[in-house]
Amino acid sequence: MEVLILYFSIYSIIGWICECIYCAAIDRVWVNRGFLNGPVCPVYGVGSLSVIFLLSRFKDNIFLLFIIAVIITTIVEYITAVVLEKLFNLKWWDYSNYKFNYKGRICLLNSTLFGIGSVILVKFIQPIVAVLVNGINKEYGLVISVICLIAFLVDFVVTILSLINMKNVMERMCAIKEEFKLLEVTIEKFNSSDLKINFNKMKDRADLNEVKTKFEEFSSILKELKENSAVQKRLLRAFPNVKSLKYGKQFKDLKLNLFEYWNKKKR
Repeated sequence: MEVLILYFSIYSIIGWICECIYCAAIDRVWVNRGFLNGPVCPVYGVGSLSVIFLLSRFKDNIFLLFIIAVIITTIVEYITAVVLEKLFNLKWWDYSNYKFNYKGRICLLNSTLFGIGSVILVKFIQPIVAVLVNGINKEYGLVISVICLIAFLVDFVVTILSLINMKNVMERMCAIKEEFKLLEVTIEKFNSSDLKINFNKMKDRADLNEVKTKFEEFSSILKELKENSAVQKRLLRAFPNVKSLKYGKQFKDLKLNLFEYWNKKKR
């Protein structure tokens, strides 16, 4: 079991490095592209283990190895996209602008790259990794694998809780926005300046106290999200094109406002 954990950890880290380098080359900026906070991309760990244990028998037939690897890694990426969308109502990546894509979740370019990477993995990388892992003292290997597993689980729990919190905050903000409509107050954007402009227009209203309470609650939630969301900030920067399947434009407006706030604060 510890060998599997070590393989999973090693390939999750290698996958994270490759993902960051690939995206940095395209976007000209380095960001942690992992779903988790640590330097790991679990989907690469799962994909690599699947390729290694299912396709090592085909290592002498590169063409067959490549074709089957494309199929396996594409299935893993598609399932991962669907699961994340169902869990969080968020579309983390979108290949809709790429040729030969399917529902924006997978595309021919990425599948081809995964296939090439899998051939390199089976033919060259895995033999080296296997020698290194098998060369680790069994007791040390057990300790290292336990540490990796605990770190992964803690990171996973922290990330999930942060996403659940962001989902709850988003739902609360949208609920308040609907309450504003009942008070005949229109909030187009999720930002403090829009709130102030609208509040200044309301000063002559008879129900000013009720409106003020809603403005204060909205501002408080927005401030909390801006200042106390290190994990959420990292995720939004790692996946700048993430889309909400439920809130659409409202989520986009909130995301743009958060980026604007964080960039100002950074200066």
